[in-house]
Amino acid sequence: NLASVVAATGNLQPVTTVQVGTQVSGIVEQVLVDFNSHVTAGQVIARIDKTLLISAVSSSRAQLERIEAEQRHAEAEYQRLSELHDQKMISDSEFNTAQYNRDAARAGVKSAKVDLERAERNLGYATITSPIDGIVYYDKATRGRFGDSTSMGESLRRNSSIMPNQVVMTIVQPRPMVIRASVPEEQLHWVRPNLK
Repeated sequence: NLASVVAATGNLQPVTTVQVGTQVSGIVEQVLVDFNSHVTAGQVIARIDKTLLISAVSSSRAQLERIEAEQRHAEAEYQRLSELHDQKMISDSEFNTAQYNRDAARAGVKSAKVDLERAERNLGYATITSPIDGIVYYDKATRGRFGDSTSMGESLRRNSSIMPNQVVMTIVQPRPMVIRASVPEEQLHWVRPNLK
């Protein structure tokens, strides 16, 4: 029995890798994993200081309360002027102004609710979790270093700054793995799917 052998050099790589970052900027408060740590989906891997994000939620909530008060006033004023308009005691212009103020107040409430939802969502982004089960890997850099060539000198550590969409680490799933290899053209006829 003769065996056919295909000689090739290549790299063993995970099939699934996920780059992890955040959607908000801030100061890193905690890094809870290190290079080569095993993590599970949903596990907290880092936290950003929430002080400014909590203030933004409080400010948005107060803004919503103020605009809701303005809406109640505009609704009451519209109701009062509507009755006077029906009795022909005020002009169409005064009534139209009240109607405009009521509609603008309603739109203001909708806008303030969206701002509050955004602030609350941003607060949630301050907790960085692993999207998959896997192992922490720092991709193009090593041991606690992140990012592209311009930020290689910076490390992901407490009190460092991170920006939105900045990759801070990569999570890889160790199984399944794939070999990416270059096979000489003259040996390609021996290569088939599921070759062992």
